[in-house]
Amino acid sequence: MKIAILGATGSIGEQTLDVLRDGSHDVVALSAHSDRPKLEAQIAEFRPARVALTGDSSAPEKIGGVPCGAGPDALMELLDATEPDLVMNAITGGAGLAVTFHALENGIDLAIANKESLVMGGEILVDLARRTGARLLPVDSEHSAVFQCLRCGSIDEVRRIILTASGGPFRGRGRDELADVAPEAALRHPTW
Repeated sequence: MKIAILGATGSIGEQTLDVLRDGSHDVVALSAHSDRPKLEAQIAEFRPARVALTGDSSAPEKIGGVPCGAGPDALMELLDATEPDLVMNAITGGAGLAVTFHALENGIDLAIANKESLVMGGEILVDLARRTGARLLPVDSEHSAVFQCLRCGSIDEVRRIILTASGGPFRGRGRDELADVAPEAALRHPTW
């Protein structure tokens, strides 16, 4: 299987590469936003056919002897050139939406950690995946857990799904400390 990892230098991208170190799949493409040194190390180890640096529109044409695209549009070019069977989208934030759409539009199976894409265009993306036959595989912790649970039985056995908070700005506070919390305080969720 040919795999493209978008956001390869981030936490989820690195965890994906850890899994792929067994050599069972071919890593054909890697992308990073700006961490060129880490991307160069990944190129040396995995020898992808192409790479992209999305946050550097002046990136060189080659990095580590591998063709390199530059800027945000480089992601779509990366997929078109390498024709992966599966795309791991581990890009942070709204920057992952266009390539999510592009992968699904082209019928490419998508492992998605970029939940922002689903928040912004969930219904459109799910419909697109259905129409093209691409599988949409959630890999972010909470989404993957729900996905796996729903595959274990019949959908009509589920009345509701409750997702608990991962902590947010109130982690560690007691019940009595939460009595007078304002909505503005709840919106100050930490980012990683």
